[in-house]
Amino acid sequence: MPVAAQRLAPKKRARRSPKKTGPAKVLKIKAKKGTKIKLKGWIAPRLAHAMQALQAEGKLVGPRSQKLGIRLQPGLLKAAAASTGIKNPTDLVTAALALAAAPDNYGAWLVSQAGTLPEDFEFDF
Repeated sequence: MPVAAQRLAPKKRARRSPKKTGPAKVLKIKAKKGTKIKLKGWIAPRLAHAMQALQAEGKLVGPRSQKLGIRLQPGLLKAAAASTGIKNPTDLVTAALALAAAPDNYGAWLVSQAGTLPEDFEFDF
């Protein structure tokens, strides 16, 4: 094949097999050896509850094999990383989806609390 034709010929890409991963784990945040990442503010208890609820419902079973490609504003990603403390984009998206997918029982809980305070209860300011 002439040199000019070789340049125009499509290159063959090596196919990579998908990563083989173990069973799903409850949001393991990656960090360098010896460092500890702490979730900031409100995210820690809500995320822990969401991941536990989804784990109990069997929605976090199997390997992490679903691939997702998204485009978003860089400022949104930076703001989310800053407010949560999660720097890894995969873990950040996993956390966001877990919070969106977890059952929200606050309304039912609030209704169940009706009448639990004594009649003579007063707020003291």
